[in-house]
Amino acid sequence: METLEKIVHEFPSLEVGDGYKHGELSLRFGHWRKVDVERLKQILPEHLTVKESLVDDDPECGELWCYIITQSHGV
Repeated sequence: METLEKIVHEFPSLEVGDGYKHGELSLRFGHWRKVDVERLKQILPEHLTVKESLVDDDPECGELWCYIITQSHGV
């Protein structure tokens, strides 16, 4: 929970969901806005990795981003 609190403090309007595969989480900020992925990596514990994913480039809404969190290999 402490990590999620840090993420919300840095990037408000967090939505957490299931990832695309077993063992993944997806994070979305606001209305699919892009965030500083390097800063997000700094907040996460070392055993977790983040992948920035452009979900869609909607002509009306613009780019839609989500962030997939997985456990690092070898952990």
